[in-house]
Amino acid sequence: MKTNFNFRMGRLEYVTWHVLYVLLTVFVFVVAKIFTGEPAQVTVWFVLGFIVFHPVISIPRLHDMNRPANWLYVYAIPPTMPFFFLWMAVNSGTPGTNDYGPPPVMRTAVIALRDHLRRKYRSAGSERIA
Repeated sequence: MKTNFNFRMGRLEYVTWHVLYVLLTVFVFVVAKIFTGEPAQVTVWFVLGFIVFHPVISIPRLHDMNRPANWLYVYAIPPTMPFFFLWMAVNSGTPGTNDYGPPPVMRTAVIALRDHLRRKYRSAGSERIA
């Protein structure tokens, strides 16, 4: 089965996925501690899942910066991990269409709510919401 990673992911979505993964890891750790008393083993397996999870969110982020997926090998070098994450989190994507497609659509609940409120108040003739 071939997976298509020819799309782009913005900074906010990238950081949001990482935060959710960390929160889920902490939750699994706490639940494992409560029910088994051996949270380390359960958490290790959960963290190993990150090896599969990380490319799924990092490749589209690299594509947003018009970089090939091969740049992900830099993340495999342990001392570079925090710097690579920060670089991916703060570096802006390519404006406009690049080699990997059109700019990403912001897909967070806060942005969707903001856009909904803008449409609602513009159609009602009210002042613009910033």
